[in-house]
Amino acid sequence: MSEWWTYTLGDFLMFAPRTYWRLVELHNAALWPAHLAMGLAGAAAAAAPWMRRAVPVAALVLAAAWITVGWEFHARRYAQVNWAAEAFAVAFIAEGVLWLLAAAWGLRASAPGPLPTALRRHAALAAWLFALVGYPLLGALAGRPWTQTELFGIVPDPTVMATLGVLVGAPAAMPRMLRFALWVVPVGWCAVGGATLLAMNEPTWPLLPLAGALAVMFALLRRDQFSGTNTQSSR
Repeated sequence: MSEWWTYTLGDFLMFAPRTYWRLVELHNAALWPAHLAMGLAGAAAAAAPWMRRAVPVAALVLAAAWITVGWEFHARRYAQVNWAAEAFAVAFIAEGVLWLLAAAWGLRASAPGPLPTALRRHAALAAWLFALVGYPLLGALAGRPWTQTELFGIVPDPTVMATLGVLVGAPAAMPRMLRFALWVVPVGWCAVGGATLLAMNEPTWPLLPLAGALAVMFALLRRDQFSGTNTQSSR
């Protein structure tokens, strides 16, 4: 038996990369034309960093996206090749429920809170643009057919990228514990998703871990993100 230090991350991969991308292709075919609705909803939700009252809309869009990915992708398809996908499904659906709670809170709140700084608003917009446009382009640049495109609200990675944008850019005017809970699964998936792509020898594997690290950095610098007060004002 080989020593444990001789193993690489790829040795623990339970499927071949071509199997994964074929699964994405079949998943895309099964959900079409939901891609169009998710894309339009995502574009509308990207306005949240600039419009206080758009935050509940963004939360509802993210709730639908996370629950869809959790059930349709993880539970119904990814679980066929990865035993951990059932746990991923539970985590994604739970995140979707948290966003439903965030939407309900936002609709009831009399004061949605001040807008974040211009830097955070532009960082949030960049995350949304990458989620909606960058991921499809990355697949094309990698030589994969458009049928294997990764899209927001359909597969995990662009959904997580867009969520980081909302977490960074939305006004921080909700209960502290809810704000904190909303971060757990997206940041965790940045590590899981990045490790999976690394095991598959995908050159884009650093994107999610880097995005997660930057988002957490923004959150730590933003004094009101995990506190009970709203001290940030628009610039």
